[in-house]
Amino acid sequence: MRIQTLDQLVEALDNDLRWRKRELTTVNYMLTKSRAHEKGPLLRAAICILYAHWEGFVKTAATDYVSFVAIRNLRYCDLTPNFIALGLRKEIREAGRSDNPIVHTELVARLTSDLSERPQIDWQNSINIRSNLNTKNLREILALLGLDERGYLSKGQLLDKRLLENRNRVAHGERVEIDPDDYAVMHSEIIQLADRFSTDVQNAAATGQYRRGLASYPES
Repeated sequence: MRIQTLDQLVEALDNDLRWRKRELTTVNYMLTKSRAHEKGPLLRAAICILYAHWEGFVKTAATDYVSFVAIRNLRYCDLTPNFIALGLRKEIREAGRSDNPIVHTELVARLTSDLSERPQIDWQNSINIRSNLNTKNLREILALLGLDERGYLSKGQLLDKRLLENRNRVAHGERVEIDPDDYAVMHSEIIQLADRFSTDVQNAAATGQYRRGLASYPES
Protein backbone atom coordinates (compact mmCIF):
# COMPACT_ATOMS: atom_id res chain seq x y z
CA MET A 1 0.00 0.00 0.00
CA ARG A 2 1.24 3.51 -0.84
CA ILE A 3 1.75 5.43 2.42
CA GLN A 4 0.68 9.04 2.03
CA THR A 5 0.28 10.47 5.55
CA LEU A 6 1.91 10.11 8.93
CA ASP A 7 -1.27 8.60 10.34
CA GLN A 8 -1.25 5.96 7.62
CA LEU A 9 2.38 5.16 8.34
CA VAL A 10 1.78 4.80 12.08
CA GLU A 11 -1.27 2.64 11.51
CA ALA A 12 0.52 0.44 8.97
CA LEU A 13 3.49 -0.17 11.26
CA ASP A 14 1.31 -0.79 14.33
CA ASN A 15 -0.92 -3.25 12.46
CA ASP A 16 1.97 -5.12 10.92
CA LEU A 17 3.82 -5.47 14.21
CA ARG A 18 0.65 -6.43 16.07
CA TRP A 19 -0.11 -9.55 14.04
CA ARG A 20 3.53 -10.63 14.18
CA LYS A 21 3.60 -10.32 17.96
CA ARG A 22 0.32 -12.20 18.20
CA GLU A 23 1.68 -15.10 16.15
CA LEU A 24 4.89 -15.24 18.16
CA THR A 25 2.86 -15.23 21.38
CA THR A 26 0.91 -18.21 20.03
CA VAL A 27 4.18 -20.03 19.35
CA ASN A 28 5.32 -19.33 22.91
CA TYR A 29 2.04 -20.67 24.25
CA MET A 30 2.47 -23.86 22.23
CA LEU A 31 5.97 -24.26 23.66
CA THR A 32 4.78 -23.93 27.25
CA LYS A 33 2.06 -26.54 26.65
CA SER A 34 4.23 -28.97 24.70
CA ARG A 35 5.44 -32.30 26.04
CA ALA A 36 9.14 -33.11 26.38
CA HIS A 37 9.48 -34.91 23.04
CA GLU A 38 7.66 -32.06 21.24
CA LYS A 39 9.87 -29.21 22.42
CA GLY A 40 12.82 -29.87 20.10
CA PRO A 41 10.84 -29.71 16.83
CA LEU A 42 8.77 -26.78 18.09
CA LEU A 43 11.86 -24.80 19.09
CA ARG A 44 13.44 -25.38 15.68
CA ALA A 45 10.24 -24.16 14.03
CA ALA A 46 10.04 -21.24 16.45
CA ILE A 47 13.53 -19.96 15.61
CA CYS A 48 12.60 -19.84 11.92
CA ILE A 49 9.35 -18.00 12.62
CA LEU A 50 11.07 -15.53 14.95
CA TYR A 51 13.65 -14.68 12.31
CA ALA A 52 10.99 -14.47 9.58
CA HIS A 53 9.00 -11.90 11.55
CA TRP A 54 12.10 -9.84 12.33
CA GLU A 55 13.16 -9.73 8.68
CA GLY A 56 9.61 -9.24 7.46
CA PHE A 57 8.90 -6.34 9.78
CA VAL A 58 12.16 -4.51 9.00
CA LYS A 59 11.55 -4.78 5.26
CA THR A 60 7.88 -3.77 5.51
CA ALA A 61 8.48 -0.84 7.86
CA ALA A 62 11.45 0.43 5.87
CA THR A 63 9.53 0.22 2.58
CA ASP A 64 6.56 2.03 4.10
CA TYR A 65 8.84 4.83 5.30
CA VAL A 66 10.45 5.25 1.87
CA SER A 67 6.96 5.34 0.37
CA PHE A 68 6.02 8.07 2.85
CA VAL A 69 9.09 10.14 1.93
CA ALA A 70 8.70 9.57 -1.82
CA ILE A 71 5.13 10.86 -1.91
CA ARG A 72 6.18 14.15 -0.26
CA ASN A 73 7.45 15.04 -3.77
CA LEU A 74 10.38 17.04 -2.43
CA ARG A 75 13.27 18.28 -4.52
CA TYR A 76 16.70 16.68 -4.27
CA CYS A 77 17.99 19.78 -2.54
CA ASP A 78 15.35 19.37 0.18
CA LEU A 79 16.38 15.81 1.01
CA THR A 80 19.14 14.38 3.19
CA PRO A 81 22.08 12.68 1.39
CA ASN A 82 20.73 9.17 1.97
CA PHE A 83 17.52 9.94 0.10
CA ILE A 84 19.39 11.83 -2.62
CA ALA A 85 21.45 8.66 -3.10
CA LEU A 86 18.26 6.60 -3.24
CA GLY A 87 16.78 8.90 -5.85
CA LEU A 88 19.97 8.67 -7.93
CA ARG A 89 20.50 4.96 -7.33
CA LYS A 90 20.16 4.01 -11.00
CA GLU A 91 22.66 6.66 -12.16
CA ILE A 92 25.11 5.76 -9.38
CA ARG A 93 24.98 2.08 -10.33
CA GLU A 94 25.47 2.86 -14.01
CA ALA A 95 28.44 5.10 -13.23
CA GLY A 96 29.97 2.40 -11.06
CA ARG A 97 29.76 -0.15 -13.87
CA SER A 98 31.12 2.17 -16.55
CA ASP A 99 34.59 3.40 -17.47
CA ASN A 100 33.06 6.05 -19.71
CA PRO A 101 34.09 9.53 -18.50
CA ILE A 102 30.92 10.99 -20.03
CA VAL A 103 28.79 8.88 -17.69
CA HIS A 104 30.91 9.91 -14.71
CA THR A 105 30.81 13.58 -15.69
CA GLU A 106 27.04 13.53 -16.07
CA LEU A 107 26.65 12.12 -12.56
CA VAL A 108 29.03 14.70 -11.08
CA ALA A 109 27.13 17.44 -12.90
CA ARG A 110 23.89 16.23 -11.32
CA LEU A 111 25.45 16.17 -7.87
CA THR A 112 26.97 19.64 -8.18
CA SER A 113 23.90 21.32 -9.66
CA ASP A 114 21.25 23.08 -7.62
CA LEU A 115 19.41 19.73 -7.40
CA SER A 116 16.07 21.41 -7.96
CA GLU A 117 14.58 18.38 -9.70
CA ARG A 118 12.17 16.05 -7.94
CA PRO A 119 13.39 12.44 -7.78
CA GLN A 120 11.31 9.49 -8.90
CA ILE A 121 12.06 7.13 -6.02
CA ASP A 122 11.35 3.47 -6.73
CA TRP A 123 10.04 2.89 -3.21
CA GLN A 124 8.65 -0.59 -3.91
CA ASN A 125 12.13 -1.92 -4.71
CA SER A 126 14.08 0.34 -2.39
CA ILE A 127 14.80 -2.20 0.38
CA ASN A 128 16.99 -5.19 -0.47
CA ILE A 129 17.37 -7.68 2.38
CA ARG A 130 19.42 -9.92 0.08
CA SER A 131 19.58 -13.50 1.40
CA ASN A 132 19.79 -12.76 5.13
CA LEU A 133 19.17 -9.83 7.43
CA ASN A 134 22.51 -9.90 9.22
CA THR A 135 23.96 -6.87 10.96
CA LYS A 136 25.86 -5.85 7.81
CA ASN A 137 22.66 -5.69 5.77
CA LEU A 138 20.78 -4.11 8.66
CA ARG A 139 23.41 -1.38 8.85
CA GLU A 140 22.94 -0.66 5.14
CA ILE A 141 19.16 -0.35 5.60
CA LEU A 142 19.59 1.98 8.57
CA ALA A 143 21.98 4.13 6.52
CA LEU A 144 19.54 4.20 3.61
CA LEU A 145 16.79 5.42 5.95
CA GLY A 146 19.06 7.83 7.82
CA LEU A 147 18.48 6.11 11.18
CA ASP A 148 20.95 5.86 14.06
CA GLU A 149 22.58 2.43 14.06
CA ARG A 150 23.97 2.39 17.60
CA GLY A 151 20.99 0.77 19.28
CA TYR A 152 21.07 -2.16 16.84
CA LEU A 153 24.67 -3.05 16.12
CA SER A 154 25.34 -3.81 19.78
CA LYS A 155 23.03 -6.78 19.20
CA GLY A 156 25.33 -8.38 16.62
CA GLN A 157 25.86 -11.58 18.58
CA LEU A 158 22.10 -12.00 19.00
CA LEU A 159 21.23 -11.28 15.37
CA ASP A 160 24.09 -12.99 13.55
CA LYS A 161 24.88 -15.99 15.74
CA ARG A 162 22.03 -16.96 18.02
CA LEU A 163 19.18 -16.07 15.67
CA LEU A 164 20.35 -16.06 12.04
CA GLU A 165 22.97 -18.81 12.23
CA ASN A 166 20.60 -21.17 14.04
CA ARG A 167 17.78 -20.33 11.64
CA ASN A 168 19.99 -21.09 8.65
CA ARG A 169 21.12 -24.38 10.11
CA VAL A 170 17.52 -25.41 10.76
CA ALA A 171 16.48 -24.28 7.27
CA HIS A 172 19.27 -26.43 5.78
CA GLY A 173 18.04 -29.50 7.60
CA GLU A 174 20.57 -29.72 10.42
CA ARG A 175 19.53 -31.21 13.74
CA VAL A 176 20.04 -28.10 15.85
CA GLU A 177 19.27 -28.15 19.55
CA ILE A 178 17.72 -24.83 20.63
CA ASP A 179 17.88 -24.09 24.33
CA PRO A 180 14.37 -23.09 25.48
CA ASP A 181 15.68 -20.47 27.91
CA ASP A 182 17.86 -18.92 25.20
CA TYR A 183 14.92 -18.88 22.81
CA ALA A 184 12.81 -17.06 25.40
CA VAL A 185 15.52 -14.39 25.71
CA MET A 186 15.85 -14.12 21.93
CA HIS A 187 12.08 -13.73 21.59
CA SER A 188 12.05 -10.88 24.10
CA GLU A 189 15.05 -9.09 22.57
CA ILE A 190 13.79 -9.36 18.99
CA ILE A 191 10.42 -7.92 20.04
CA GLN A 192 12.26 -5.03 21.69
CA LEU A 193 14.32 -4.43 18.55
CA ALA A 194 11.21 -4.48 16.36
CA ASP A 195 9.52 -2.01 18.71
CA ARG A 196 12.59 0.20 18.54
CA PHE A 197 12.70 0.06 14.75
CA SER A 198 9.02 0.98 14.57
CA THR A 199 9.52 3.90 16.96
CA ASP A 200 12.61 5.14 15.11
CA VAL A 201 10.81 5.08 11.75
CA GLN A 202 7.75 6.85 13.13
CA ASN A 203 9.87 9.51 14.85
CA ALA A 204 11.91 10.09 11.69
CA ALA A 205 8.71 10.62 9.71
CA ALA A 206 7.07 12.80 12.36
CA THR A 207 10.06 15.14 12.75
CA GLY A 208 10.93 15.39 9.06
CA GLN A 209 14.28 13.70 9.60
CA TYR A 210 14.48 13.02 5.86
CA ARG A 211 14.72 16.76 5.12
CA ARG A 212 18.03 18.51 4.66
CA GLY A 213 19.11 20.62 7.61
CA LEU A 214 18.89 20.19 11.36
CA ALA A 215 15.45 21.69 11.95
CA SER A 216 12.42 19.51 12.59
CA TYR A 217 9.51 19.66 10.19
CA PRO A 218 6.46 18.19 11.94
CA GLU A 219 4.34 16.12 9.60
CA SER A 220 0.64 15.54 9.57
